Amino acid sequence: MPNRILAVVSEGKDSSAQAKIIPLIENKTTRDGKATAYVCEASACEFPTTDPKVFARQIWKVHPLPASEKPDLP
Repeated sequence: MPNRILAVVSEGKDSSAQAKIIPLIENKTTRDGKATAYVCEASACEFPTTDPKVFARQIWKVHPLPASEKPDLP
């Protein structure tokens, strides 16, 4: 998926080290111990969700890059 970042992170002692490498995951935690999705765009995140249907609706709303910002692909 162009223009998307997927970061899979485990909670625990390694999360701080991972956040140093991937700053966008800092302060992101699970909800009720379940896998939790954070959908963010332009530095603003939707409410975190554990529901796959809610996640699908959130990811669908993310806007593509304007043509002027798209990379040239072969």
